[in-house]
Amino acid sequence: MDPHATDSSAVSRDHVVSHDPGNDITFISGGKWTTWREMAEDVVDQVLERDPVLKQRCVQGRQAIVSESRGKKGEMISKYPDVVVQKMLNSPDNTINPHVTTSAVTSHIPLLGIGKTSTVPDGYHRNLAVVLTQQEGLAPDIAKHLVKTYGTRAWEVLGCVDKAEVRESTSGLYKHYRRIYEGQAMTSGYPYIEAEIVYAIR
Repeated sequence: MDPHATDSSAVSRDHVVSHDPGNDITFISGGKWTTWREMAEDVVDQVLERDPVLKQRCVQGRQAIVSESRGKKGEMISKYPDVVVQKMLNSPDNTINPHVTTSAVTSHIPLLGIGKTSTVPDGYHRNLAVVLTQQEGLAPDIAKHLVKTYGTRAWEVLGCVDKAEVRESTSGLYKHYRRIYEGQAMTSGYPYIEAEIVYAIR
């Protein structure tokens, strides 16, 4: 909480990062859920400014990410989001930019379930449940649940389905995926499928 704030609403929303030289601990207070990335970035930035050795290790880690992202001929084959890797490079020669590798890139990294995947090249969008139903033959309630819970990772959950147990539904409109509450799901409103348990364990 900022003791110097004049606006009472700002007191509970703004965050303050401070450092205690006595115990060498960095603290953060205040803030809100919707700015958690900015809060984390501010804390990490202050910690790194006080610890040159740790900061250098971070730079080396970034350089390793860039190196892993290049193929034998220098092409980009990154498992990381392209925008993150490109932020660490100088264009157009793709050499490592030492200045950029010390700055935060978290704002460029999509949250899990929102970013682009090989299955969902456009990333998350409002019609994703419809696409899931069309591609996988899911009942609408299951598709909506999977997209709401896992976003673009819904296809990963379906990758845990035992295909031998998938069959046509009684109506013939959708495929029948085994639900956790099999036999009760249609009356109880539970759209959960067994594959979610396997996905959670893995």
